[in-house]
Amino acid sequence: LESSVTLFNGEIAIGTAIANATTGEFTIIPDSALAEGDYNFTVIATDTAGNPSSPASVPAIEVDTTAPAAPTEVATSVSITNDLTTVSITGTAELESSVTLFNGDIAIGTATANATTGEFTIIPDSELAEGDYNFTVIATDQSGKASSPARVPAIEVDTTAPAPPTQEATSL
Repeated sequence: LESSVTLFNGEIAIGTAIANATTGEFTIIPDSALAEGDYNFTVIATDTAGNPSSPASVPAIEVDTTAPAAPTEVATSVSITNDLTTVSITGTAELESSVTLFNGDIAIGTATANATTGEFTIIPDSELAEGDYNFTVIATDQSGKASSPARVPAIEVDTTAPAPPTQEATSL
C-alpha cells in the first residue's frame, strides 16, 4: 500500500502524501494556498516500484475567501394582536447565507436567505419587551465568513394603551 499519492490541478502537481500502509488512506495539503475559484483536481498513486495509477477524479471544490456583502433592503414590521407583539425583519443577502439578527452583541434570531432571490425574514426568537430597538443583521456564507453589520431601521415596541379620554363639563 505505501504508495505516494500526488494531487494535480490540471497538469501541475500541487501536493503529495504517502498512503497509510494499513488502510491506504491519505491526506494531501496543497504546497501553497489556493486562490479563490473552482477546482477539479485529480490524484495519481505511484507504488514503490514507480508505477503510476490512472488519474482519479476528486470531487470538485470551491475556494471562497470573500466575505458576503452586508444584507440590503432591510426593513421592519411590527404588529400587535391580542397583546402579542410580532416583529419581523426582512431584507436581501447572499444566496443561502445564514442571516442573524442582533440586539447589541446578542443574537436574537436567524434565517436562511432564499437560494434563488436571497430574500430573508427573521422573527426574533422571543417576544420583545416594550422599548426602542436598534438592531443589526449579519450574513454568514456557507464558508463561515461574515459580512459587516447592516443597520435595521429603528423600531419602537409600544404595547401600553393610551389613557382613556377625560370628560370635561361644558356649557352650551
